[in-house]
Amino acid sequence: LNSYLQVEHASDGTHVLGSGLVTENVSTVAASTNALTLAAMTTATMHDVTLTANCTITFPTATAGQSFILLLRQDGTGSRTVTWPASVLWASGTAPTLTTTASAVDVLAFICVDGTNWLGFVSGQDMK
Repeated sequence: LNSYLQVEHASDGTHVLGSGLVTENVSTVAASTNALTLAAMTTATMHDVTLTANCTITFPTATAGQSFILLLRQDGTGSRTVTWPASVLWASGTAPTLTTTASAVDVLAFICVDGTNWLGFVSGQDMK
């Protein structure tokens, strides 16, 4: 335990940046096709997906306490849409309208608190 604490923490008790605790693993998908299954949380907690077709996304199994970030990039054509899993709950029950201009980037966050559903949030749209 002492060895772990010395590696993961600075002398003032704060976490050492880049030691593993604060680093996210990114899964990059260069071409989405029409169906995409996101990697499990043990593999990645950030997903950077370039939409190259209208896409139905399958999420990892919902587990209480887990969260992930999803970057959706429109390809050079744009106008790509996403079909979300039924396990995603959105504010007011309405999924967001994605930015569909060519090369646009939308950022979405998902958290699970009940072990059944993902709560979806728009973190940013049309990021430049």
